[in-house]
Amino acid sequence: MSSPTDIVIIPGGWHTPASYRKFTTALSTAFPSLRVTVLPLPSISNDPSPTADFYTDSSFVRSSVSQMISEGRRLAILMHSYGGQVGSNALHGLYREEKSGGGITHLIYLAAAILFPNSLMTVPYGDSKPNVSLVNPSHFDFLPDGRVVALRPIEMWIGTEAGDKGEATDQEIEEYVGTITPIATKVISQKTEHAAWMDGKEEGGPKVVYVMTTKDISVPLELQEWMVGRAREEVGVDVKTVRMETGHVPTLTGTGELVRVLGEVLGE
Repeated sequence: MSSPTDIVIIPGGWHTPASYRKFTTALSTAFPSLRVTVLPLPSISNDPSPTADFYTDSSFVRSSVSQMISEGRRLAILMHSYGGQVGSNALHGLYREEKSGGGITHLIYLAAAILFPNSLMTVPYGDSKPNVSLVNPSHFDFLPDGRVVALRPIEMWIGTEAGDKGEATDQEIEEYVGTITPIATKVISQKTEHAAWMDGKEEGGPKVVYVMTTKDISVPLELQEWMVGRAREEVGVDVKTVRMETGHVPTLTGTGELVRVLGEVLGE
């Protein structure tokens, strides 16, 4: 399949399209020929007593992406954090559409959950996984109305050491924190059913890329490496890796470098 026409971003947990405003602006400026879309996940909402969940997110993403593909669009999918779980579950088999010529050209995981079928966000691979989790309960407040609120987002996703904020200004960090939104509690206990990254083994399948964030507290590097290693060793998918010396949100703290990385990955 030829090069992409679009970049579609699937947000991380607690993140909304507004959380990526700085990054999407930079992408559109660097690659004016590519359309940039951030899909708002239904499970991330300020509404009390949410009804949406992981499967709602998956259905919404699959429907949205399928519509784009039917229009002949070729999509590079960028999945951040929890967005990797949603994208993997939602996008299997969409790498080629014979009639329209559209399809998914790249699956790009950004400090993201690259899970096998029948996996939980909190326990990606059972007892054999490293002694770290994708959800640390001490970082969150579980509300009685069925939502989870992120506590200390700067500490979790940016970092508190000197230099952790990278190229982000204090104003940009303040605006970013203001976009963080509760997520439905149910997503934490719901299992994946599919693994779109396995399509990377198929002839004409998407290129699979994992961008590792080496200073990550939320999804530690040890766990990122282990997830990628298992995808390579047990399934045989050729996962290309790139490392960034940032915390969990290089979209904010390493924007310029991440745009450059995507340009190299996409051949732009």
